[in-house]
Amino acid sequence: MKHGQRDLAGAETLGRLVLEIRTRVLGAEHSDTLQSQNILASLFEEEGKYAEADPLFTRVIEVRQRVLGPKNPDTLDAIAHFGELRIDQARYTEAEAMLRGCLDIQKQTMPSDYRRYLTETLLGASLAGNHKYVEAEPLLVGGYEGIKQNAAAVSDLSRQKMKKSVNSSSSFTPRGTSLTKPPNGVKSWLKSRRCFRTRMQVVTMHRPSEPGYSRPDSFLLDD
Repeated sequence: MKHGQRDLAGAETLGRLVLEIRTRVLGAEHSDTLQSQNILASLFEEEGKYAEADPLFTRVIEVRQRVLGPKNPDTLDAIAHFGELRIDQARYTEAEAMLRGCLDIQKQTMPSDYRRYLTETLLGASLAGNHKYVEAEPLLVGGYEGIKQNAAAVSDLSRQKMKKSVNSSSSFTPRGTSLTKPPNGVKSWLKSRRCFRTRMQVVTMHRPSEPGYSRPDSFLLDD
């Protein structure tokens, strides 16, 4: 509720309290404790407190890999969140590596799950951050379409949070087309790329000026 009201400080206070109680009562490696760590890390990330978010995400991944296994959906979800943190830190190469590995497993173990498509969009964002636009576009478009098509499998709360992203992205370039002009929804979509969280990252379009680009009608993503 605090997060929905954009009271991030209040949400952080409650998150810290819940994590302290669960750690004391349930233990440091209980699944509920780890979920509280994951939520608190996400809040830190949204507040720009990357140094505080980093060790929490790392801890969640380490325990889940050891206890649940590297292919467990919760383990993969934590890796995707950590990849998103690396994108926010502009550490795109690191993000790309972990998100590729995560997506490869998700395609095998949970091919139709909305979380697989969320990872796909994050991988696309990491590639765009490294100016690999040709590779990024099909991932961004395909991930968006997959999330939209699998919206029925998402919880009511997550669906409400997704609605803003879907509505603002409805005019994104369809699959199979190229970025020869600015897609009407691309800027809004990339601003709300979290889908289930609300902090925005601005991405703009510009005409390419680098040597070697000869098409005057083409546009590029620029973070």
